[in-house]
Amino acid sequence: MRIAICDDEQRELSLLQGFVKKFNSCIDVSLFLSTESLLDGINKQPCDIILLDIEMDGLNGFAAAKKLADINNPPLVVFVTNSSEYTYRGYEVAFRYLPKPVGYAILAEVLSAAIAKIAPYKFTINTNGCSHVIPINEILYFESFGHNLAVHTKANEFVCRMKLSEVEALLPVNNFATPHKSYLVNLDFVNTVAENELSLTVGVKIPISRRCKQEFEQVLFRFVRRQP
Repeated sequence: MRIAICDDEQRELSLLQGFVKKFNSCIDVSLFLSTESLLDGINKQPCDIILLDIEMDGLNGFAAAKKLADINNPPLVVFVTNSSEYTYRGYEVAFRYLPKPVGYAILAEVLSAAIAKIAPYKFTINTNGCSHVIPINEILYFESFGHNLAVHTKANEFVCRMKLSEVEALLPVNNFATPHKSYLVNLDFVNTVAENELSLTVGVKIPISRRCKQEFEQVLFRFVRRQP
């Protein structure tokens, strides 16, 4: 889970950062003093939620939020501001609108609601005492070994104690399939299917068992038929 905070006052940035870390110390927080630096930072490293002031020099927060709404997988925007001018207009592009000064209790409530809203598009894994929220469209495959489960993404690998059957129940229906009892694959990344293995678009090879092959190919065929 990554949260960006954008405000042109350092004191406000520090206050909100402290509240976010109090809510969940494992959340990755990025701070920005201008909307221009925010937009540049989001292009380099996407985030899930943005706490955004409106009244800033240059491009204001409302205009920045409209730009953010046009990107792929846009983050949820929470306006945090002294201004009441955008209270109603803000809901065109924002998830919530919070007037300053913001207290911890109301911010924690909004963060909980925001996380619940994005949950269907994310997968949460608990490892090393922290909760990691992973975009489902970044998950390549799950791999089961012993009593552990590895989540392989485009950039990282996370290991936890879960069963494949538990994971499958939390994922979008028909977007993942099992080519082997130890693997659950994101069908978006399947490149080729051979007799005994499949290849992902990132070059990873995954075995296909005789027992799973027919059902896997049927699920893959239905998935491909649904794609534009």
